[in-house]
Amino acid sequence: MYYNLYFCYFRSQFSDIISEILIYFYVIKHIFITCFYNLNSFINFANVMSGLYIHIPFCGSKCSYCDFYSIVASPLHGDFIKAIEKEIDLRYSEINFDFLRTIYIGGGTPSIINDKILAPFLTNISDKLCKSPLDEFTVEMNPDDVTEKKVNMFKKAGCNRVSIGVQSMVDSELRAISRRHSSQKVVDSVSIFRDCGIDNISIDLMFGLPLQTIDTLRYSIDKILDLSPMHISCYGLMYELDTLLYRMRNDGMIKEIDEDTYIKMYSIVSESLRNAGFEHYEISNYAKPGYRSLHNSSYWNGTPYVGIGPSAHSYDGNCIRRYNPNDVRKYIKTLSNCEIFYVEEVESKKDIHNDYILTRLRTSQGIQRQLYEDKFGADAWSLLVSKTHRRVESGAVELTDERLVLTEIGFLTSDDIISDLFIE
Repeated sequence: MYYNLYFCYFRSQFSDIISEILIYFYVIKHIFITCFYNLNSFINFANVMSGLYIHIPFCGSKCSYCDFYSIVASPLHGDFIKAIEKEIDLRYSEINFDFLRTIYIGGGTPSIINDKILAPFLTNISDKLCKSPLDEFTVEMNPDDVTEKKVNMFKKAGCNRVSIGVQSMVDSELRAISRRHSSQKVVDSVSIFRDCGIDNISIDLMFGLPLQTIDTLRYSIDKILDLSPMHISCYGLMYELDTLLYRMRNDGMIKEIDEDTYIKMYSIVSESLRNAGFEHYEISNYAKPGYRSLHNSSYWNGTPYVGIGPSAHSYDGNCIRRYNPNDVRKYIKTLSNCEIFYVEEVESKKDIHNDYILTRLRTSQGIQRQLYEDKFGADAWSLLVSKTHRRVESGAVELTDERLVLTEIGFLTSDDIISDLFIE
């Protein structure tokens, strides 16, 4: 009898212990899953992050067409650079140096920062981030700011590629859009880059500018090709809301070019650069073989990247996007308190799909069928194809069993085509 009583007692106690263990296990499991979900974006960034962008929003003057976030004649350069360094420190764990391939310092005009502030910053960047040789380290520069001392400063930090905001090689056109430099300064700056050992040079060109004609556009193209850049980015002028050119056009002070001229200018650029040996690999970008922008390509092929500085964006390659608001003073104050500045968004399935369409169709590779089906399914591909028949017939879209890609004609109307392929 005593044996049975003891047995029942210990069985009861044992059952209670097992129940408690199971409860604890459930709680721990729940905590782990919750933490994993919350840390998922960190894991994604840290494991596969490939590019780092640093935004420096200061400019010597505001170009009349520009609606990018930028600040003119600011006394905040020193405090801002400290904030940039602090954000890098706070987000250091997002940067996996086994995968870091590119750094891009853009703006604004990064080269406008005083050398006494810029030099230690670049040294810090080099020491912290360049653990192994990068595939590409780009710095944007204005021709007016190019000096041998400054270029060597960037090169010492690891810079092996520069992007120059040229826009035109006609001085009257440069003045019309409030650019600070002259065409001769462009020639001089390219010479300095080459003398300092940087040959990977990208040049920005614009068409549709005030005062620009077909002949002056051809002249700018010829003069730029004479400089033998490895990469050219070409953009049609957009009259963005609240810019000076926007107000001047609305007040009747300048006239926007007509659609036929715009198309002809775009065609001249594309044909001239292809004839000069450039690949038209993205709507606005042309490169000599082997010289495509590796960093910018990460935006179009879904490669993860981290953005540092106000207005900079980050992407984990999956569904997490982060962006820093456009506010330098708030940025400086927040980082001085050692607080994260970014806002995080989790994309919906619809957003992921539409972003995929938007970015892939900007490139000459287009949408690869197998990759698309692996991500969204065969039915989604069939639906996508069904939406393109009219565009295929018009010659704007090329469709094969392997891919869907925009043609040169399609690039001109890409916004309409891409929006038609979005899911609602």
